[in-house]
Amino acid sequence: MRGVWCLPLLLLITSACDGARARGEGEGAGRRDTWPPLPRRVTVQVRNAGGHDGGARAATMQLRTGGLDVVLFDDAPPALRDPARRTHRILVRRGDTLGVGRIIELLGPAEVEDAPDATVLVDLTVLVSRPAPPDSLPPR
Repeated sequence: MRGVWCLPLLLLITSACDGARARGEGEGAGRRDTWPPLPRRVTVQVRNAGGHDGGARAATMQLRTGGLDVVLFDDAPPALRDPARRTHRILVRRGDTLGVGRIIELLGPAEVEDAPDATVLVDLTVLVSRPAPPDSLPPR
């Protein structure tokens, strides 16, 4: 008789957890499994400006999960590197900020700068900073 109650109880717990996740409650709040589509395609270039290995690659994976079209990721040129910076920079290349809010939701706080450049064929450039040390993060 005990086995008969296990399956319905498991289904009830699973659905309650899914509901909490959909409302943004519990562990992983602020993360989404799916994102609504943007009104148009937003092309993004991701550059590692913080000097830590894998920063641009990790950010690229997060941005693609969020529905942004990352067409290039690499290291930033020396002029754009700042290992001491703890916030990302988003350079608006074509005058349209569509996608900036989504980047901030996915990667965290960022400074947004208008930096038109006709030679860069993307909408936005993300300069990924060095992550903050764990002891400097606010408690959850």
